[in-house]
Parts: sequence; C-alpha cells; structure tokens
Amino acid sequence: MNVLLPILSGVLFVLAFPRVGWGPVIFIALVPLLLSLKDAGPRARFLRGWLTGFVGTLLMQYWLAGTLVRMSGFSWPLAIAGLGVYSAVIGLQWAIFAWLYAPVRRWSGRVGWLLTVPLLYTAFEHVFP
Repeated sequence: MNVLLPILSGVLFVLAFPRVGWGPVIFIALVPLLLSLKDAGPRARFLRGWLTGFVGTLLMQYWLAGTLVRMSGFSWPLAIAGLGVYSAVIGLQWAIFAWLYAPVRRWSGRVGWLLTVPLLYTAFEHVFP
C-alpha cells in the first residue's frame, strides 16, 4: 500500500493550521491523498483515507494527551493510547470520504467531480464536526 502520499496529506493539513500558520497549504493538502486514490480499490482507498485522518489528527491534536494527564489523572501511556484511539476514530471520517471518492468521481463525470468531490468532503465536515 502506498502510504507516503496519505501521510503527506495529513502533514500538509497540520501545516495549514494556526500553530504552524501556512494557511495557503490547505488548498493543496488533499492532492497527495487524491493522487494515491487513483486506480486504488475500495479497501486501499479506505485505508489510505484513514491514514491521512489518523496522521493529521494525531499531529494536530497532540495536546490532548497532556490534557488527559493534567485534567483527568491519566498516566502518560494511557493518555497516549487515548490520543491514538481518538485519532483512529476521527480517521474514519477520512476513510469513508476516500472510500466514496471513486464512485462519486465516476458518477459525476469528467468535469462534474470538481464540484461533487468538494461537496462530499464538505458534507463529511458537517456531519462529523
């Protein structure tokens, strides 16, 4: 499985958010993931999307582990495990998006996908805030 492109997408999303502040990167952050989905089967699309979401969430919300230690009395290993589980669950949103990407792109045609794929992504952002 090609894992470098989905990981790159996750990292690009992190770079676009305020801590790093490279906002314009957000406009290309999905490109590596979408390139990795070309000609991929449903299982590979699902796993690649999940990996993007997992990496992005893990790197963006790393501070949750410290919060679990300070505010809930978790041990560091348990807090890191909690962050991992949280990131894995959030990654499912990305997995479902990537899984649906190919059928939506095929359904919407040569040019229509330029509208339907962003709408699909936006729908997931709305459903999974």
